[in-house]
Amino acid sequence: MNNSRISMNLKLAGSLFAVTALLCPALAAGTIAPDLEKITPGSKRVSVIVSYRATAGTRNPIASSASAAKAGDAADAEVWNCTVADAKAMAANPAVDHVALNHDVRATATPIPVYDYLPETVQKSVRDGAIADTKKGKGIGIALIDSGVNVNADLIGSRGTGNGFPRVVYSKSFVPGELNRVDDQFGHGTHIAGIIAGDATNSSGPNYTHTIKGVAPGANIINLRVLDKNGATTDAQVIQAIEHAIQLKNTYNIKVINLSLGRPVFESFRKDPLDRAVEKAWLHGITVVVAAGNSGRYSSTSFNAKTQGYSSITAPGNDPLAITVGAMNTESTPTRNDDLMTTYSSKGPTLGDHVVKPDLVAPGNMIFGIRSPGSVLETGDVNSQRIVPLSSYVKTPGLGQTSNYMFLNGTSMAAGATSGAIAVLLTEDDNQDLTPDQIKARLMKTASKAFPRTSVINGQLIQYDIFTVGAG
Repeated sequence: MNNSRISMNLKLAGSLFAVTALLCPALAAGTIAPDLEKITPGSKRVSVIVSYRATAGTRNPIASSASAAKAGDAADAEVWNCTVADAKAMAANPAVDHVALNHDVRATATPIPVYDYLPETVQKSVRDGAIADTKKGKGIGIALIDSGVNVNADLIGSRGTGNGFPRVVYSKSFVPGELNRVDDQFGHGTHIAGIIAGDATNSSGPNYTHTIKGVAPGANIINLRVLDKNGATTDAQVIQAIEHAIQLKNTYNIKVINLSLGRPVFESFRKDPLDRAVEKAWLHGITVVVAAGNSGRYSSTSFNAKTQGYSSITAPGNDPLAITVGAMNTESTPTRNDDLMTTYSSKGPTLGDHVVKPDLVAPGNMIFGIRSPGSVLETGDVNSQRIVPLSSYVKTPGLGQTSNYMFLNGTSMAAGATSGAIAVLLTEDDNQDLTPDQIKARLMKTASKAFPRTSVINGQLIQYDIFTVGAG
């Protein structure tokens, strides 16, 4: 009797051991992004980001595969070029947490020039060529992860402020094959740098009707180039730039990261490598400002017609921590009672996770910023309609004088305005130690909510609900 019980217990223990042996690998396996999972395995090669567990030891997800080639490191992850089959097989490695496609990412700007009044939404109006106040944002570092920056007089201050100190204090490129080029061939990053920290040197003096300045003329720009001459990049490049900004945080007093870029949402923010990089920066004390995207507009033939533009927030703007910014139109006046939303500004809730976004909106329509002569954004406009006419800000244009500014539309511009506003906030008394959470709460609580209930623009009905104008 006792022997039979012992035998039964041994058999039971053996069964449990067998089950445990089968279950453990499954429990330890990493996950695969839904859009990668849908791709049929074959000879097609893909670029993937392999994220590792915090406890991971040796990183070698498919050492036995001759068809895979490591393409680079992205901090807590690696970029691999391999077949779809190999990409999916990586998830079985106990050291791997998640495998996702290395997606393409784009800039979020789109191509009746009048003064846009953007700075006046944050600071008092500056007319008749008066110089900008460089105390606004003084000493605050803003990491601009974009297409590079062409430094001109508005970012040096040789005339307008007289300090002669470049606003761009550091530059680095993450564009493959162009690691030594930190200038702006696309024209997007320079424009946003002007929105953030331009000091209006090129429009200061008695011959100017308006000073085309940034929101925080005293802020410092950390130029991290990821967008190529066509305004394109990848998840991995953006992640590398975010990691670099974290490393430089104390050196340049980086308080803000500006991400005027995005791409469609393919999976939950909890697993998306781009979102996780944003959260890492946030938890390191850097406020991350992200453009909401320009997918709010819809027509009878577009996919967004089914949702009327809702659930079109792009990644990484879908992350709950980030300050996600939509674009509104100042209607070319400094007052707020006539402000309207733009038709293109992306709307929430976020796809899949249903997070309430955007968090707030800021001026993003026909925004004047520093021009990059010869850039793709400028030369691609055959009618030169993006170049600000001299008559918009010069009293008496001189013979042969050319404009130093161009205008762009998009949530990219609105994100830049918000980053500048944060720099201004941090230079006010007793605000220097505000955390990203506190900054976000203050902006959302104090954001203007003077909008109509609805409006019709170009035949498109806009409802001013929480998913359009934000919770702030």
